[in-house]
Amino acid sequence: MGKKQRPQIFSIASHMGFADSLARYIIEKYGADPAQMAKGLLILPNNRAVAALSNAFLQYAENGLFMPQCISIGDAEKHDQLASIFDPIDDDRTQISLPREIGALERQMILADWLQHENYIGFDNLSASESMRLAQKMADSFDLLDVEKIPISKLSDIGENIGELQEHWQASFRIFFDMHVRWGNYCRENNILSATARRNIILDRWAISLKKYENLPFIIAAGVSTAAPAIANILKSVAALKNGQVILTGLDLKLDDDVWQFIGAGGDFQQINIAEQNDKDGGELLIIDESHPQFHLKKLLERISYARDEFRYLDVKEAERGPTSSGTMLRNAFLPAHFTSRWIDLKPSQRDARNLHLMICEDARHEAMSIALLIRRELEEKGNKIALITPDREIAARVSNLLKRWQIQADDTAGIALHQTAIGDLAMRLLECLGDDYSPISLLSILKHPLVMAGDGRTAWLDKARQLDLLLRGPRLGKGIRAIIASVQAEIDRIKKRGNADAAILDKYISLINWVEEIGQIIPTPNQTNYYISDIFLWLNNALMGLIGDDGWKGDAAKEYINLSDKIIQQQIKGAKIGYVGDWAAIIKMLMDQIMVRPNFGSHPRVQIYGLLEARLQKADVVICAGLNEGTWPQSPDNDPWLAPRIRRELDLPSLDRAIGLSAHDFVEAVSSGRVYMSRAMRDRKKSAVASRFLLRLIAITDEKIVSETEIPALAHRIDIGEKIPPASAPEPKPSKEARKVNLSVTDIDRLVADPFAFYAKKILKLPVLDNVGAGSNAAWRGTMIHDILEQWSKEDDYDVDKLLARGEEYLRHEIFDEASRLFWGPDFLKSLNWVADLIAQHRAEGRRVIAVEQSGEVEIDGVKLRGKVDRIDMLEQGGFAIIDYKTGSIPSKKALSEGFATQLGLCGLLAEMGAFSGVKGQANLFEYWVVKADRDKDVGGKVERGYKGPRDKGGPVAEKVVSIAHQTLKNAIHRWINGDEAFVARLHKEYCKYKDYDHLSRFAEWDGRKSRQFKAVNDEQ
Repeated sequence: MGKKQRPQIFSIASHMGFADSLARYIIEKYGADPAQMAKGLLILPNNRAVAALSNAFLQYAENGLFMPQCISIGDAEKHDQLASIFDPIDDDRTQISLPREIGALERQMILADWLQHENYIGFDNLSASESMRLAQKMADSFDLLDVEKIPISKLSDIGENIGELQEHWQASFRIFFDMHVRWGNYCRENNILSATARRNIILDRWAISLKKYENLPFIIAAGVSTAAPAIANILKSVAALKNGQVILTGLDLKLDDDVWQFIGAGGDFQQINIAEQNDKDGGELLIIDESHPQFHLKKLLERISYARDEFRYLDVKEAERGPTSSGTMLRNAFLPAHFTSRWIDLKPSQRDARNLHLMICEDARHEAMSIALLIRRELEEKGNKIALITPDREIAARVSNLLKRWQIQADDTAGIALHQTAIGDLAMRLLECLGDDYSPISLLSILKHPLVMAGDGRTAWLDKARQLDLLLRGPRLGKGIRAIIASVQAEIDRIKKRGNADAAILDKYISLINWVEEIGQIIPTPNQTNYYISDIFLWLNNALMGLIGDDGWKGDAAKEYINLSDKIIQQQIKGAKIGYVGDWAAIIKMLMDQIMVRPNFGSHPRVQIYGLLEARLQKADVVICAGLNEGTWPQSPDNDPWLAPRIRRELDLPSLDRAIGLSAHDFVEAVSSGRVYMSRAMRDRKKSAVASRFLLRLIAITDEKIVSETEIPALAHRIDIGEKIPPASAPEPKPSKEARKVNLSVTDIDRLVADPFAFYAKKILKLPVLDNVGAGSNAAWRGTMIHDILEQWSKEDDYDVDKLLARGEEYLRHEIFDEASRLFWGPDFLKSLNWVADLIAQHRAEGRRVIAVEQSGEVEIDGVKLRGKVDRIDMLEQGGFAIIDYKTGSIPSKKALSEGFATQLGLCGLLAEMGAFSGVKGQANLFEYWVVKADRDKDVGGKVERGYKGPRDKGGPVAEKVVSIAHQTLKNAIHRWINGDEAFVARLHKEYCKYKDYDHLSRFAEWDGRKSRQFKAVNDEQ
């Protein structure tokens, strides 16, 4: 018998570049004959590996060459597409053609429909978005069963022995099994297959047909590491060919045999006796450590039926010449916990980590800036290729943006989710606006979006959007597009009510109403209660076309969106009907999350930003591993809601730790060669972050001797800091005499004398305080509302006690109030109205009568017009009149009244005495604050008072002094600031500054006491 041929199976060491090593090997072995070279066949894991190898061939082919044919076998678990060589194969022997492949999205819709309408116990009343999420998880588990070729009979056997599981796991499994059977029947009835099941058939047939490639000069399967049975079968078939070779990457041929055996491979493979564990039965234990970096490769070796000692390094000299100390350190760093006691006996050379550097940053922002500076520095060294590897897409995006400040275009090859692109973002805003019933904030976010009306008409469009923005400040007046129109109409009504309506201004607002109505036609309210997903995309596409026109559909993101939309609409993918529009955004985001938009060209030739998947098989001179925190690298396992961990073990499916093992392998590959920088942030967005278990292992095994990179993080702190900024002093503006000539209202004086700068900003600079958009039923609006109720009650109901409460209840039904406000604020509000009604009834019985309500008046004092509006004036039985001010908040203190810092009541009295109010003559003898406040009764001065308090003879300034104090304060203010030239000092009397609306403008925090000291301390640090 002839000697058995040694299998051509190899491994590329972790520190060696996969593409470079493979290209050199093929050129050296087959490059002498270009014709033979061109006939060879390379089977690679994915299209990224094909591109990397093509670039390597170009680099090493000095005189040009014919490249071998490269095909991508794909990764079923990552839903990679098969190369065209695998396109539908009709078996020549059986003439059986393959069933149609059902798209993943269509399958998800069908499963979601079944879940939503079967009313399974524990899963009834599912929302459309939740059923979609669970359907996706179920489809993933179906695919995993197909990848691992688990028959339905095995599921059935397990289903008979789940009594020991918790009830929710039992229920989940029964639903899963029922749906799996139903799905199988559905596929047979409709002659369809899922992509995973179909690819299994194709790959199995191709593995059988591989013998026809024996006439090729070579057929090499390289870089494939997935242990899926169908792919493992192809590797096994390739290795069995005379011209076949299998080349793995990162298989550790120097790992101790006992450790290799310990990590296990599950299923029917070897059981190891670990005496130290003292199993209670004294027997052998099955050890499965799926979190080890080599686990998935051992699983693959078991399935292709080759032992590790049968493999050789592809280039032994290069493998041995590499950084063996670093390789030894990493090998020991990732020992299973059972073997970490060996760390004690390691020699210093076995702990060597000279190629590793560690950057500890404060937060994600600081980490991104540090990485960007590091890349900028390394680019100064000629020829260096830099790779940033991170699973954190936020860090990748931040670094990419920061590098642009130096004109370095480094696109993230992992791409960004479609919903994060401009077109995806606009689509999400449209759906969220619909779910929010056209809330002002969501509508304005659409109208101001950079894609909307881009081009010549954008300036006019934004002018209208800004006009609408100002009108939508404050409480939201209802829901829907009609409420937006009502806000514009309310402004028109206010202008007309003032009696000084300008035709041009009214025309501007009428034009704005027409514009909003056009928007309502572009973004129409759905007129049905149930929609299919295809209907949603039709609605969305119409809205997008109306807003961005034809010019907005440019770029890769727009193409991906169109592909998704067309797939759903043209294939009439329906699934479950969606009745709640609030689910629309969640569902579309879920779909767009699955689509990554990747850059095609334009990146810097020496800088790459990779995700973990993209970084596989890539090498660089300088590698930056970022985001080394627990939950990021490795990422937290994604739980399976359908199959309990014990069921997954019994089915020999990958545990949730398998992803940690793959992540660990990616990490080892990344830090195995070149100069490596590892970075982490001590805080995430909300809390302190925990360092990655991978990083902690390296720190422990190296005795914390990893080189610490401190210069770059320090530069990151200082890069955006200019010269030291001296703290601002309190502003003291002195406008011209002409600018000072402004009219005054009775509500301006208190602000002027307490905080002159705030008065200057509001009245002279004309900077009004704007409410937030759609602010809700805030205190200011409620105060206005109470004034309106009492005014209408007096003018229309003649103070009928019964009708006041009815008016209050009617206001509470206004759409501005949510249910919480009605429940918690409403009862106290009605109680306050009752108090007002009772008190007025009592006054009328005593002979006191109302003579003026919400009346405005104006007088001139020292050349300045003073105007005011009084809430109410009562004629007293004994003569004279009372000035009443309704308060919905706190009332001024007696000290403020006596010192002239609460002048509103007194100035209204002055206006009345000077004849500013129609029908009011005489002397103001009484001044009262009526606290009409929706609040609980408070104990004031030994007795419960709801709201009647004013400056009386007892304990406060007497009535006749109220007007004189206010009058004197007014004259002094006019003399000093209006007719004089005194500076408008900020916060002149801090104790009486009630509002902080203009503190940011005066830079109050920089010059005020304790806050200025804080500013100085920060400045000194800088």
